[in-house]
Amino acid sequence: MLSEDKLQKIKEFTSTLSREELIWLNGYIAGQAGALQGTVPASGLLHLLTVKLRWYMVQKQVMPKS
Repeated sequence: MLSEDKLQKIKEFTSTLSREELIWLNGYIAGQAGALQGTVPASGLLHLLTVKLRWYMVQKQVMPKS
């Protein structure tokens, strides 16, 4: 699906990210994929909302960063 060059760049980039950043990136990519189809897949939308809620709760210190 990806060229070796693109896969290597992704691996290098993602190795620098925190857990929270990886979660955010996952939701972002799901949204981008949905935008290409003109919709956000239900699973992607649910995941994005979950990520945003978790981020909010961590910021408000309602939930530990784990």
